[in-house]
Amino acid sequence: VQGPFYPTWVPSRAEYRHVFVDTEGLGHRANVKLDIPEQIVERFREVDCILLVESAENALSSSMTGKVFETVASTGYVPKFDVAFTHFESVQGPNLQGTIAKQNYLFHGGVRNVIDNQVQKSLNREVAKQLTTHLERNTFYLGVLNQPAPQPAIKSLKMLSERLRERVVPPLK
Repeated sequence: VQGPFYPTWVPSRAEYRHVFVDTEGLGHRANVKLDIPEQIVERFREVDCILLVESAENALSSSMTGKVFETVASTGYVPKFDVAFTHFESVQGPNLQGTIAKQNYLFHGGVRNVIDNQVQKSLNREVAKQLTTHLERNTFYLGVLNQPAPQPAIKSLKMLSERLRERVVPPLK
């Protein structure tokens, strides 16, 4: 394996320094209890961002995603939490005309639904409100990512990259 590893949409010489720690997908093992593995929760304090990547085709339908939201909120890591929907181009329906309608559908029908039905009931209304407010600014919608230069997703990818850069905590000297 050899670098440099830069997306084609990043201007040359632009700073793009992200390290992604990809864990096993949640709920990918059969007969596993519905809790976030402790080794994942322990990493929350070590990372600058907790990025939940979910397909827009499923729109947070797994019970494990609710556990992620609940665990992030209950451990105090809401400021580090982001959600990214992939396969945004797959969101379709007669009432989903345009990007804003599709984003609203995913946010209110997915993100808000999980917060209202899991976080608010398991924790409390104030924590749910804090998480909702945070994710209104920190949910990203990415489509056609399998293309070398995914034009529809570039704006969201740049916003996500900027958000990641904002969160980096400089090392102590």
